[in-house]
Amino acid sequence: MRTLPEPANLLVLDTGPPILYRSPVPLLPTHPYLRGAPPGLPFHFDAEAVRAGLNFTLTTDAGPLDVLGEIAGGFDFEVVRRRSIIVELYRNRYRVIDLDALIETKLAAGRPKDLEVIAELEVIREERESRPPS
Repeated sequence: MRTLPEPANLLVLDTGPPILYRSPVPLLPTHPYLRGAPPGLPFHFDAEAVRAGLNFTLTTDAGPLDVLGEIAGGFDFEVVRRRSIIVELYRNRYRVIDLDALIETKLAAGRPKDLEVIAELEVIREERESRPPS
């Protein structure tokens, strides 16, 4: 089983029509399913599901994945695009929110579970900043 590189566990959808038809397809090999839902529900992560919903928390073969149409802190698709890095997953390239932006969204969300992880994310950031350039 592959795992997603931390903290690359978030996708933000541009909810415009062209993306609705393309976004879910590359995730199909990872068998996306609604996180926390009982097994056997008739859920298929496809264009119809994306049109009907906004935010999805999924379990995949590669680990947990949040696919969001909006993020706390005013992060719409364009902001996320500017504040993202590219990662490869199953031969596809994805833009994922960078570490600093992730910390900002966690602060903006203000939920206990988000606030708890901020210290860990800040340690990761400090470790990255202290590494010599490669």
